Amino acid sequence: MSDPSPRRRLDRLQTIARFSGGFLFGVIAAFFSPNIWGVSVLASLLSIGLLGLCCGLLAVLFGDRFWSFLSRWF
Repeated sequence: MSDPSPRRRLDRLQTIARFSGGFLFGVIAAFFSPNIWGVSVLASLLSIGLLGLCCGLLAVLFGDRFWSFLSRWF
């Protein structure tokens, strides 16, 4: 039995666009988080970058489902 929704491979431009959008969202969300600024500057920058990286990777892996989840969450 075949899968009703086969995963298609993303081309390079789609991957870059999805990662960039997710990374930008993660950086902005972390920047406006009140919990991020109570620690040192290095820890804050590391946390911002790490959240941006995680959101970027999730956007590439899950695509529209990632953005749909975020829109329902906010």
